[in-house]
Amino acid sequence: MLLLAVEHIGEARAFIDYFQAKKVGDVYATDGIVIYVNYGKGGLSLALNLARLYERFLPNLTILFGTAGNLADLKIGEIVIIEKSKLLDSSLDPVFNPIELNNANGFKNVDCVTIFGNYAFNRDLSCFAQCVDMEAYFFAKSLKELHIKGLIIKLISDNNDGKFIHQTTLNYTQAIESVELFKKIANNNLSEIFIHTHITDLKVLFGLKRLFDQKRYTFTMRHNIYKKILINTAKIAKKPFKLKKIFCEHSIQNTCGIKINDYVS
Repeated sequence: MLLLAVEHIGEARAFIDYFQAKKVGDVYATDGIVIYVNYGKGGLSLALNLARLYERFLPNLTILFGTAGNLADLKIGEIVIIEKSKLLDSSLDPVFNPIELNNANGFKNVDCVTIFGNYAFNRDLSCFAQCVDMEAYFFAKSLKELHIKGLIIKLISDNNDGKFIHQTTLNYTQAIESVELFKKIANNNLSEIFIHTHITDLKVLFGLKRLFDQKRYTFTMRHNIYKKILINTAKIAKKPFKLKKIFCEHSIQNTCGIKINDYVS
């Protein structure tokens, strides 16, 4: 079963309609998927409720879906997977404990920074992440602490300038297709293989599952296969780190970005 958590009802409506989910207590449910709406109570509430929902439904895979603001070169309407979640406090000081999350092959995997309130609008936060939101970090923290198989999907809705695209005008087609894919992964006992390999190709996932079942591979044997897959599919080339400003000890014909005279004071 797939558990889909969403912060606002406007963000959840497209999924409720598509999957024809019916209200059952505090969730919307149908065959193979449960949708939980947090009704804007915030990231801390979402994290606490995740623990309760996990114990109640024992999902094979848990997903947080929501909108996020662009901090880099992402496009409005684009779907991304959060592979690292960070937190900024109210003074825009970073909390240096980023959480590593599951990424997914075939998707754009980016870093996300979570903030409180709207004090970060129109601020250049691109040195921290590629997108910004208000709940991903707390959800990610809960996933890690509870050892839950899950990931975070974001739909880019704005450019962090307060000018949001209204929910009804955003195209949810790709978001629905993405959730449908992970629903199939969850309901066909493919979650373990996906989590450890990041593979989203259903044919490959089913092929590996058949192999494991036929050979009766143990947990250790499966993990040895996962390690080999990760090694063979690892990205070797790394993108160079880019600085918007150049720091140097002495100015060079006034072309230096910032002059540093004293590293201590």
